[in-house]
Amino acid sequence: MKRTDRNLPYAGLVEWLQRTHDLRYTGYGTVAGLTGMSYGGVKRWHQTGIPMWTADRLAIKLGAHPADIWPKEWWERT
Repeated sequence: MKRTDRNLPYAGLVEWLQRTHDLRYTGYGTVAGLTGMSYGGVKRWHQTGIPMWTADRLAIKLGAHPADIWPKEWWERT
């Protein structure tokens, strides 16, 4: 199993941010601003997915549980 096989999809984060923040557009800059991550880091998430430990800390920072953001994927990978 490759290291990136356990990464969570970037799309799940974007969809959750759109729902919870009533956003229509969520480019890298918007996601970076909402998550506190750098523009380059968000771009990397888009390309490779979000590592599990990062997703966990990110969800907590956003006031959620990772399963709220990635309902199916979180439980499949834990």
